[in-house]
Amino acid sequence: MKKEIFSHIRIVTTRISILFLLTILSVCATWMPPTAKNADCSSIDKALLEKRVHILWAAKTTNQWEKAYEITSSNYRATHKKEAFGAKSNVSITSYKIKEMTIAPLPNPEITAKVTVTFNINQKGFDFSFEDKSQWVFENYNWYLYLPDSK
Repeated sequence: MKKEIFSHIRIVTTRISILFLLTILSVCATWMPPTAKNADCSSIDKALLEKRVHILWAAKTTNQWEKAYEITSSNYRATHKKEAFGAKSNVSITSYKIKEMTIAPLPNPEITAKVTVTFNINQKGFDFSFEDKSQWVFENYNWYLYLPDSK
């Protein structure tokens, strides 16, 4: 009788353990980090885009072109050398401000955003204001500046 009880308890605990593991596995399978293929609007954080835009423009403002290059999309980096990026820039950006950011509505095959930045430069003692409109792509769980291939 005791053997039957222990055998029954072992079977029940085994079944409970299997159910627990299946539940954990199903939860893990349904949770996936956002990608362009499976992201929803809540996972594509506008604050992350804003942070990346600030990193890019802070690098431009301080002439840190290698840092700015790292913010460009993988397609651009695959066809353009880091050493050439920003090498011909002789503009001194004195300030910038994000004017507008819009993320394309889902579903779309590629998650993209449009960003407008106003910035000021000083050229030969004269101040000028400009507006930059850029497109960004979401890849590898982050936002990157999309630059069309100029080759």
